[in-house]
Amino acid sequence: MDRDDQFQVTSPREIAHLLLSAQSHQALVLMRVPGRAVSGVTTVLYVDAASNTLVLDAAQEPGLNERLASGGRVVFETSIEQIRLTFETSGVALVDYDGRPALHSQLPDHASYVQRRDTFRMDIPTQQPLHCQVWLSDGRGREPLTLQVRDISSGGLALADPDQALDPTPGMSYRARLELPGMGTFDLLLRVAHHFNDPLAKGGSVRRVGCAFETLDAHAGIRIQAYVNGLQREQISRQRGL
Repeated sequence: MDRDDQFQVTSPREIAHLLLSAQSHQALVLMRVPGRAVSGVTTVLYVDAASNTLVLDAAQEPGLNERLASGGRVVFETSIEQIRLTFETSGVALVDYDGRPALHSQLPDHASYVQRRDTFRMDIPTQQPLHCQVWLSDGRGREPLTLQVRDISSGGLALADPDQALDPTPGMSYRARLELPGMGTFDLLLRVAHHFNDPLAKGGSVRRVGCAFETLDAHAGIRIQAYVNGLQREQISRQRGL
């Protein structure tokens, strides 16, 4: 990500203005709990800088709302006219807003405002696993590694690396092949952006390596974004019981 394309906003009034823009555009907001398999989609219902208040629509699944409100910070990500906005709060609480369930939080202390193409990330559903073949750059073995994709956007993907076979140094590049259901097969060049450890339900952790797509042509980018949009629609349908 180019630094010139990213802006850190710390003024409560400016943050409230960005969130009000998300509300007026009825932008879908991805919410997730870092380090836990808890994520959902919401919309902004109410913003007020004077009272330091942010209200978001509750998910249709009651259990998800309870997990979101069980404590700990929540990260939010949305896109407004192809400008990506990310922020996090110290937590959310279940409330009643105009006779409907909602999630209440304080305004974030800061927000990241990125003037680039849409990079809305979606987790890969466990019932629809996705894998990516990766060739090691040091030439070890002729066969590629087959790694599970944990999340994907039009700008990159994250891979589970349980055997820590990849060099996670930022800037490392790998040749890869990704097959997306209904969209085709893509030969990619991945550039490592970051890595961290994901906790597992039964204890322990697995390394997650986040990568950006390099030299991705426009046609492939459109098809990958279409796949991401499909995942988003499916998630919304599940949460609304459709």
